[in-house]
Amino acid sequence: MIYTVGFLNVEGVYSITSDFVFSKKENVAEDIIFINASGPTRENWVRESLISPQFHLEGIIPNKVQSKQIEHFLYKGGTVISSLVNPKKSIKTLAFKDELYFPLRENVKVLDYGDLLELEYQPYNWLEGVLKEYSEKAYLITLEKNSLQIQDARVNTAVNSVMFSVGSNHGSLIFTTLMNDVLNFKTKNDFQNVVKEVSGKGMTNVVAG
Repeated sequence: MIYTVGFLNVEGVYSITSDFVFSKKENVAEDIIFINASGPTRENWVRESLISPQFHLEGIIPNKVQSKQIEHFLYKGGTVISSLVNPKKSIKTLAFKDELYFPLRENVKVLDYGDLLELEYQPYNWLEGVLKEYSEKAYLITLEKNSLQIQDARVNTAVNSVMFSVGSNHGSLIFTTLMNDVLNFKTKNDFQNVVKEVSGKGMTNVVAG
């Protein structure tokens, strides 16, 4: 099954919401999680009712619990494919206080303007520890003019994807620029094509600790 965060609703693909529990659905042999890390499409805005013009923000996905479940999924041998963007370029969004239906995480900065809040968070705030470091290394690779030595693996900057093998079960954490434009993903086949691309020629494989 293909699970997505931050993409359009696509037939045959499961679009994740704030209440989704990965641990109940995961099948590391068959499931793949796609995450658009770069933008406010990760924000789970929900209409108050079918006829209401009002929306509320239920969370920024993956939330803290989901992030831990994704980490568990990776270490069990699962595959997570993320867009590859500047990890230090913050995402900002505005919301009224009465529109927030979730507790703010410690890695979401808040500027309080009275009834209006500005929320600021980073693209890879759903990764922690060494996994978050991989996002920074992947982005660094794309900036290098020459090949870069990382953990005894030669990396060529011409590639558009970097894969880190995670844990003893060899989970795959993949960062790719192929996913940087969400509008390119309108069918299930579009996601399947990315899987083929990142598994093929030009892929850089870095063994993670």
